[in-house]
Amino acid sequence: MLLNLGFKVWCDSVWNHYFCCMKEKRTIIRDILIITIISFVVSMVTIAPQIALYFNHPTFFEQLYHGSLYDLIREGIFSFLIMTLLFIANIFVFRFNDPTQKIGKLKIVLSFITLYIVAVLLRELSEEIIFSGLVKAEQGSRIAIYSMTHWLRDLITTVVVFFASYAIYLSRRQNLMVVQNQKLQTESAKNQYESLKNQLNPHMLFNSLNTLSTLVDESVEKSKEYIHELSYVLRYTLQESENYKVDLQQEIDYSNAYIFLQQMRYEDSLSFNVQVSGTAKRKQVSPMSLQLLIENAIKHNQISSKKPLAINICTVDDEWLIVSNTIQPKFNITNARTTGIGLENLNKRYMLLFDKEIEVDKGSDTFTVKIPLIEPDKE
Repeated sequence: MLLNLGFKVWCDSVWNHYFCCMKEKRTIIRDILIITIISFVVSMVTIAPQIALYFNHPTFFEQLYHGSLYDLIREGIFSFLIMTLLFIANIFVFRFNDPTQKIGKLKIVLSFITLYIVAVLLRELSEEIIFSGLVKAEQGSRIAIYSMTHWLRDLITTVVVFFASYAIYLSRRQNLMVVQNQKLQTESAKNQYESLKNQLNPHMLFNSLNTLSTLVDESVEKSKEYIHELSYVLRYTLQESENYKVDLQQEIDYSNAYIFLQQMRYEDSLSFNVQVSGTAKRKQVSPMSLQLLIENAIKHNQISSKKPLAINICTVDDEWLIVSNTIQPKFNITNARTTGIGLENLNKRYMLLFDKEIEVDKGSDTFTVKIPLIEPDKE
């Protein structure tokens, strides 16, 4: 079972990484293509009446507009450039290309107004360039006709750019949710795999059986209690590792069972001080996060009768779960290299699930980790 789960985690990780990279590349190419097509189509639509007039009544067109097909094409090119510049402005100023940003009502209004003002200014600039080659007599009639449709063109351009940008934003946000769900599934599988691996590895089983054999000789009742707590730890690992979050009360009950197993092994060399408020117990954490911190403290510190290890667990303002311990480092190169990996993975899990980070503070004598407590779902 463990090998199958490990292979599944590896496959999911490789596939999700490939899926996310390819998805992002395809999304960018698609957005660029959409912007280009929209800009081209709208620019052609704005000059379509003049094109139709030119091919149906070329003489009347020249008399009315005092221009040629070349001028008409140049006008279309300027319309295309204006549309493209508006898209770029909306992307860089209001971050419509960033699905992680929240676009509220104020940003929507400011975006629309800004786009319209920029469209007017760019249209005025293009007007100066287009009509610069005409004599004053020709400029007058053509500018008058151009100005009659000026505001309508700018309004249509603004509306098209704004709604196209917003549609792209919503599409990218939907894609982001898909990617995040893929990452959550992978992290959940990794969490389950790591928990099973830690609880079922030969070293842990050897220590548990060794402790149990000692207890059998000492007390049958203690042996039964030890087996009961060990089975609870394994059952919780199998059942809750697939969940995204659990009540802190459940996590503490599980950790108490894990603490019992460790105290049976280390006896008076390991002590715990747990102070958690009743309100905090109704909040939620990522499953087995507390056990990971306890396990790290035990793994990376010396524990003996001469150097007992004290681990403190408490809550602050019902917003944080804090685990701290005295620093008694082991003189082990391999152990030093692995320090921080579990905390890094835990932090990634909290960022993916809750968009919050854990806090780590390594002082001269004390190592402290703060885990944010999550409000339970309202439903």
